[in-house]
Amino acid sequence: MPKSAAPEKGELVSVRVSPKTKFSLELLSRIQRRTVSAIVHMAIERELRRDGSRLNLDEGDNAEMADNWPGRREENESYLPDLLWDPIVSDRLVKLAQNRPDLLTHQEQLMWKAIQENPRWYRAGTPDLLAIRSAWAEINRQAEEWERLG
Repeated sequence: MPKSAAPEKGELVSVRVSPKTKFSLELLSRIQRRTVSAIVHMAIERELRRDGSRLNLDEGDNAEMADNWPGRREENESYLPDLLWDPIVSDRLVKLAQNRPDLLTHQEQLMWKAIQENPRWYRAGTPDLLAIRSAWAEINRQAEEWERLG
C-alpha cells in the first residue's frame, strides 16, 4: 500500500509585533481555541481576499476604504485587548483574571490563586498592584511549586 503524502507545510514568515499585538493574538487564540499561527494565517488570508484589498486589480485607490472596512469598530465599542492590555505583565494578569478568568492559562490560574490567597497581595477583594509587582518572582515560584506538586 503506497504511503500518502504528508500534508505540505507552509512557508515560514517572521513578523515583529508589539507586545500588545502579541497579547491580542494570544487572547484571540484562547477565545477561538486555535493556535496563534492559525489566527495569523486566517487574518492574512482574510486581508488578502477582502474587498478593497490592493490585490483586487479592479479596485482603484479608495480614500474611503478605511471607513468601509468590514472589521472596523465603532469608537464606543469595547475592544478586549484595550481593556486588558498593560505594559506591566503582573498588572496584565490581574486585569485578565478580573475581567476574563475563563481565558487564563493553567499557569496563570495558579498565579492568580497565589495572589488571591496572600493578604499581602490581595486585601478585601482588591489586588494590591504595587505589592504584586514587587513580589512577581515569588508569585511565579509559588505557581511553579504548585504545578510541580500537582
